Amino acid sequence: MNDNGLFATIVEGHPKYDGSFSANKSVFFFDDRIVALGSGIKTADDQHNTETTLFQHAVRADAKATTINGNKLASGDRKQLATSSTLLMDPNSNAYILPEGQSLLIEQQQQESRHQKNSKVTHGEFATAVLSHGKAPENAGYEYAVLVNTTVEKAEQFKNSLSSELQPYQVIRKDNQAHVVEDQASGMTGYALFSAGVVDAGVVASVDTPVLLMTEGNENKLSLTLVDPDLRLYQGRDESQYDEQGVQKEVSIYSRSWRKAPSIPHTLTLELKGQWQPSSLPDDVVIKGYQNGNTLLAITTEQARNIEFELKK
Repeated sequence: MNDNGLFATIVEGHPKYDGSFSANKSVFFFDDRIVALGSGIKTADDQHNTETTLFQHAVRADAKATTINGNKLASGDRKQLATSSTLLMDPNSNAYILPEGQSLLIEQQQQESRHQKNSKVTHGEFATAVLSHGKAPENAGYEYAVLVNTTVEKAEQFKNSLSSELQPYQVIRKDNQAHVVEDQASGMTGYALFSAGVVDAGVVASVDTPVLLMTEGNENKLSLTLVDPDLRLYQGRDESQYDEQGVQKEVSIYSRSWRKAPSIPHTLTLELKGQWQPSSLPDDVVIKGYQNGNTLLAITTEQARNIEFELKK
């Protein structure tokens, strides 16, 4: 919507690697601002730390220094700290602003890797920042914002405004059902709705299908962009992906008979707070009626394409 957008995914670990791992992740894009959220992070792996990577940059001779709260990160440094409105600047002038209460590990170390063509051992110095969720987390989460290609002065101003009355963004929900973020400057609200049910955030009352949604408007006019990310190339469960014990096997997407199947149309119901009238509706959006003072919309989607429409009062 207006060159803004969002990405969201439900991560489910494969049984071959770690079938106990799962997480809900979302990334909201508003102009040069990014808000990243995670919730429901869990795994039974108690041998390794579960981490969310913020960045990993090669440190070259002409690169800008990585800084944490204005202090330069030097070669060989390794710092672990609890965030408290922490500001990181990476070598590409991107600012990472982390609210308090998170465990941050930042380091600048030599790393060993393999050449992509011949697998020979390679070395290089990298600046890396990760959020640590500990071993075997049960319901961990995270939140951070990124200012893209910015200055230290703008980043400091943004960080300080997070504790003011005019916060640049507000996280309305961050749980296993929904991630909802309201952006002050653009006036937009993004919704990553991972499951059906009551939403009760912003203008959205409920939805009967997982969707991604962005809204912009006021009490008399509303613009919406919605996408159902499920391509629905098949329905039900593909039993050929499971063994005799019902455990998921590792199979190639290219071996699936349904990978070139047509997308199956699906009609979902979106309930909006208040009584809205059509302003500019495509053929695949219909007002079903009104219930308890709210508006019920029937929206037919396929091929995970965006549907844009406008309502008025």
